[in-house]
Amino acid sequence: MKRTLFIAALATLALAGCKKKEGEATKDKPAEPAKPAEPAPPAPPPPPFTGALTIERVLGADQLFDRSKGNVAWAEGLARAEAQLGKATKVDGASYQWAVIDGDDCAYYEIEKADGTKFGASGDIVGMVQKPMKVAKDGPAMNRAECQKIAGVEPGPPEDPNAAGPPADGSPVTVDDFRGLLPARSKWKGQVVKVRGHVKGVSTSSSGSDKWVTIQLLAAADDTNPTVTCAMATNAEATAKIGDEVIATGKVEIAEMMSMGSGEVRLEPKLVECATEAAPAGKGKGKGK
Repeated sequence: MKRTLFIAALATLALAGCKKKEGEATKDKPAEPAKPAEPAPPAPPPPPFTGALTIERVLGADQLFDRSKGNVAWAEGLARAEAQLGKATKVDGASYQWAVIDGDDCAYYEIEKADGTKFGASGDIVGMVQKPMKVAKDGPAMNRAECQKIAGVEPGPPEDPNAAGPPADGSPVTVDDFRGLLPARSKWKGQVVKVRGHVKGVSTSSSGSDKWVTIQLLAAADDTNPTVTCAMATNAEATAKIGDEVIATGKVEIAEMMSMGSGEVRLEPKLVECATEAAPAGKGKGKGK
């Protein structure tokens, strides 16, 4: 009996010793470091403004970007601009533009997407930021013209879908008809046409070894209306002389001419990459036949 009690006591002491060692081992083991907190997900971009764009909102875009704080990712920058101004009024390549006209005033703003690798960043970033500008009717002419163009106000008369395009048979038109093509300018622009007229003037300009000849045409020798320009190809030789009646062949270009006084922009059709030849007897198609 005593022997049995003695063995049981030894077993109890051994078990207690094991538990103590296990406890000491647990106590001596360093605690595992706490896992770092997961970063909060980025805030979603603000929704685009969907109300009516006003001059005040355009001018308020001045506070959108602080260049002293470094580059701004393009997606974030565009979201900022759209939250203030709504979707761009016009997108021209990498340029995003906003404009609004209110009475005689026009306000506009522009930001540009740029390749961040050129500025020590990665991906696309906000590049050029134009300070928002309000232009009155008597304000800087070039700024006003640019603002109006962004806003969708094109210079010149409205187009007439029923107005005629160039002759399908390639026959010459008169100077008068060429002057009057603006209501159908989208049909004429970029087309190669022939214009019959009288040479009013021949002028030459040069730069280095290159020269450019410009011939001015009238409907008749006594015509007092504005001339039609025939701009010859670089270094082309002019054979026409003042007073000659010629057929000018060239590509139609619609030039924008600005009055520096009023800022008014008018459209002027002209011929570029132009060449002339002596006109045969007869008249061109159109007025004056």
